[in-house]
Amino acid sequence: MSVFLDERNNKRMHIPGTIQYSRSPTGDYRDADLLNCTDRGLCFQSKCPYLPETSLVIRSKNRKNPYRQFAKVVWSRPMSPTTRENPAYRVGVIFIS
Repeated sequence: MSVFLDERNNKRMHIPGTIQYSRSPTGDYRDADLLNCTDRGLCFQSKCPYLPETSLVIRSKNRKNPYRQFAKVVWSRPMSPTTRENPAYRVGVIFIS
């Protein structure tokens, strides 16, 4: 089954909020705006693009004990034609076990 076909079959929820992500479980976490999510993955805004298959750790931001979820990048696209002055990218990830 294709990730892209599956992505389109799942209902997306537009939940405003902020998450944190890191390239490794012990790395520095960065804040990111949550754009939408499904039960299998999510889309967030980042200041830099990521290559497909990049492993990330996603965690909730506003909890006493943040929930962590491992994910991999499926796609990354610029949010506007020019990203030189204000870099902004949409990053789509799928959760992995």
